[in-house]
Amino acid sequence: MIRGKYFAPASAVTISAEYDWQNKQLILSTGAYIPMCVESFQGRQIFFDNGASLVADTVLPHEFIDTQHNKVQRGIAIMELFSWRNILFLVMAFIALILTLRIVLVYAAPITVNLIPLSLEREIGELGYNRINDMHFEPSRIELDKRLDIIEMYKELHRYSQVETRPELFFHSSETIGANALAFPGGPIVVTDELIQKLDKPELVAAVLAHELAHIEERHSMQQIVIVSGSLAIASVIFGAEEGISEDFLAAIVNLYAFQHSQSFELASDAYAHQLLMKAGYSPSLMAEALEALLHETSDKSETLWFSTHPAKNERLDALEALTLDSN
Repeated sequence: MIRGKYFAPASAVTISAEYDWQNKQLILSTGAYIPMCVESFQGRQIFFDNGASLVADTVLPHEFIDTQHNKVQRGIAIMELFSWRNILFLVMAFIALILTLRIVLVYAAPITVNLIPLSLEREIGELGYNRINDMHFEPSRIELDKRLDIIEMYKELHRYSQVETRPELFFHSSETIGANALAFPGGPIVVTDELIQKLDKPELVAAVLAHELAHIEERHSMQQIVIVSGSLAIASVIFGAEEGISEDFLAAIVNLYAFQHSQSFELASDAYAHQLLMKAGYSPSLMAEALEALLHETSDKSETLWFSTHPAKNERLDALEALTLDSN
């Protein structure tokens, strides 16, 4: 017998009752006997096929559960019962699921991006540029001659790259973004006055442009979009995030993961810039010089805006030094 509170179909009124699950009948406290077949149950609540339900006073007996479930269902029902072993198993299974999805997502990103037409990627890049341009960019105040020198170096670098169409190069002043270079998906590329002033030599700016060309050629921005969008979609399903503070928190966690993953893009782009500079006839050490100049006033643990999602300073410099030694 299972004792509890009986709810008639479409009614909030309860009455004490017992369910004789072996004979499939409900015995009301009034003494009435009603034939009842179980449709399903969850926790301590039993649902009958006529729309009625019974909320048991205690945990449902294992014997009753066994008669209602197949092997898989019995396993799920057992997992619903509280125990530290069950909790540990669920936590480990959840972690394994997250790691699996993360690995699949990272490896699937380049494949997914290859299915996206370059024309669409460029449209996304132009849309992003126009939006940021309206909010953060001002006309450049760098001398025209200096900008023309940088443009000529950029054209030469592009000639030795594998980027099909040369992305447009824009110069802007921006107090909010500061010393920065941005490569939008498929182009354009933006260089700020603050970056040019900090690097001082046009050749160092060219090294940064070589780095940005790597992002465009390898379609890193689009991969990042796929990773962030996929991670957010998966996390929303798993955590059931709703609008409000939980959604903002979830987005912040996903972005943090994406930023960590982007560090591999930065190291790969450094290596690409190193090779591209050599092909174009420039010193490969320019990339390391540019990093040193931009991070001169920062410690290895700190970062400038341009490097907010980048690996540690010493890690990047060590990788470039190893490339230089290999090329010599």
